[in-house]
Amino acid sequence: MPVTANFTDQLYSYSGDLVSLLNVSVLPNFSGVAGGNISLTDNDGVLTPNEASTIVIDGSPENVTYVGVATFNGSDGGLIGGVLGGLLGSTEAAIFETASGELYLYAPDGFPALAGVAVGITVDQGASYSLSATTPGIVDGTDDGEVMNVGYTDADGDEITNYNAGGLFGGYQSGDDVIYGNGGDDTINAGSGNDVISGGEGNDTIDGQAGNDTISGDAGDDTIYGGAGNDVIGGGEGNDIIFGGAGNDTIYGGAGNDIITGGDGADIVYGGDGNDVWLSDGETSTSSSASDEVYLEGGDDYAQIGYFTVGTPDILDGGEGNDTVALDNALVNTLDTGITLNDDGTSTTINFGTIVNNFENVRGSAGENAITGNNLDNIIWGLGGNDTLDGGGGNDTIEGGAGADNMSGGDGNDRFIIGSAADANGDVIVGGSGVDDTTDIDVIDLSAIDRSTYTITASVDPNDSGAKTGTVNFDTGETLSFSGIELICFARGSEIITSNGPVNVEDLEVGCMVLTMDNGMQPLRWIGSTKLDSHALAARPKFKPIKISAGALGNGTPMTDLMVSRQHRILVRSAIAERMFGVPEILVAAIKLVELPGIEIVEDAENVEYFHILFDEHEIVFSNGAATESLFTGPEALKAVTEDARAEIIELFPDIETQTALISARYIPPKGSVVKRFVERHAKNNKALMC
Repeated sequence: MPVTANFTDQLYSYSGDLVSLLNVSVLPNFSGVAGGNISLTDNDGVLTPNEASTIVIDGSPENVTYVGVATFNGSDGGLIGGVLGGLLGSTEAAIFETASGELYLYAPDGFPALAGVAVGITVDQGASYSLSATTPGIVDGTDDGEVMNVGYTDADGDEITNYNAGGLFGGYQSGDDVIYGNGGDDTINAGSGNDVISGGEGNDTIDGQAGNDTISGDAGDDTIYGGAGNDVIGGGEGNDIIFGGAGNDTIYGGAGNDIITGGDGADIVYGGDGNDVWLSDGETSTSSSASDEVYLEGGDDYAQIGYFTVGTPDILDGGEGNDTVALDNALVNTLDTGITLNDDGTSTTINFGTIVNNFENVRGSAGENAITGNNLDNIIWGLGGNDTLDGGGGNDTIEGGAGADNMSGGDGNDRFIIGSAADANGDVIVGGSGVDDTTDIDVIDLSAIDRSTYTITASVDPNDSGAKTGTVNFDTGETLSFSGIELICFARGSEIITSNGPVNVEDLEVGCMVLTMDNGMQPLRWIGSTKLDSHALAARPKFKPIKISAGALGNGTPMTDLMVSRQHRILVRSAIAERMFGVPEILVAAIKLVELPGIEIVEDAENVEYFHILFDEHEIVFSNGAATESLFTGPEALKAVTEDARAEIIELFPDIETQTALISARYIPPKGSVVKRFVERHAKNNKALMC
């Protein structure tokens, strides 16, 4: 089991090398190493000669080599030397050598301020050194999960303390405890002092409280509070929640989907792997000079901007992945803000002092936002206020929200989402232009609004390859103006949206350009069908269709009843999906949704014909206004078509037979039990599947 020793106030530096130390005859003036949080972690807690180690000083690691154990013995010569030497007695210290040859000495009992006293020094370079044996106050929990507060005493008699007085020459000060939770779901409250805490396995709750603490959550979904002080916090594996608290903290999220808040002070945050969420620290004064540095690293991360600071600006770096930066923190929610995403990964910001790098998506505030995307496929939300939103290059998704917004797609196949008539009022949308109607297909998505509540007036612009200019007029008086738009995304009956408008699925042909959610217009590569009469359905009842009634998915989708096969997956977008799976959108088989109102098996079905449409990639298309998947060419999907159809698909896509890792358009939960809980939570909380 890894052992971490707290070296704070017990680590000393010596500018000479080992040879010069052995030749001294009086106690050198060792310098205490400055730092509010100094520690060393070893795999088993026993250092062996020439073992490479790392000493961490206020979050900065320094590589060292363990040399051996030095013993300092007081002199018996002379009255003064004898008295002071007797006070010194015998003191041991572990010796570490830096890459430059200088020395660190770890002396748990400290050195007295008696430089010049005659001493004898010996060094055993073959001696091992036990961190656990020489570090007072190690408190071990059991494997059962416990509440470990101040006063908790383990089987060896070690106690968590708020105050642990040292001797004449120092030693541990106010409650500097070393605590191991070990197995189980522990609750650890360390009290005051510079504590070293390891949660061990299990879903632990750890509060370092006051002091410069070193905290490791280790495995499990941990909740960690650093408390006051300059803390070093590591979440370890699992989906952790970390609050740094007051002080200049260094936080490592580690593996997993973590939620991190630095708190007051100048914090440094590393998100690690996983889809992490960083929330602003809640600074409430524009005079604050504390600046955070946040590096979210791998995964699709979400970061919320805090209040702007004076002096050195905050640094916020999304790292790899498809990351989102949000400007809608309550502290800046009414400010007029802006951000331009540059193609080199940097950005230009307006009205807040944060350096923002490597983000692909932007969420605005309730003020008037000016947001411009780059050449990637950006997602931009304006939220409240009269916003100016520009997608730039790439296939962008733009949603203005409340207010009279000006939205421009720029180059690429862009999608403009209108959530309600109130959101649409006063909006102006400019789609962009392309060489022809297959290189720049811009779409206004009105699928969340009842089709009977608005009318569209449009004319074709002959100078823009058939793009349309016009207005959407709502029955309640709101008006939206648009230009450079190829398609208005709504569905009638059981139709699929194509470049020629809505087309019945049975009338689709290979080569038709079909609207996809992610990649704009895509050519249909193959279409097939399977017919089942009443006898076939009676013999194989699992082939009976699922009916998704109009509006059953929420937000008016589907527009009319939709009939699909049991395993046909439907796109679901909700906060519950975000919490359970770490992504806002997932694909769920229709049969899994029958517990919800308006979705049911058609038990009396007599004749059914299923259609299968296939693209170069797995796509999301619009069926009766609902987002559903195209044919996903996995083994189970291919079982649903005839042998002739299978042979035809394999001839078109010969790699299908040897594919081992298929890429789906959205995350598909692998376990039915988890999906069952997901659907149950929607039913219990009466939440729509499309929010």
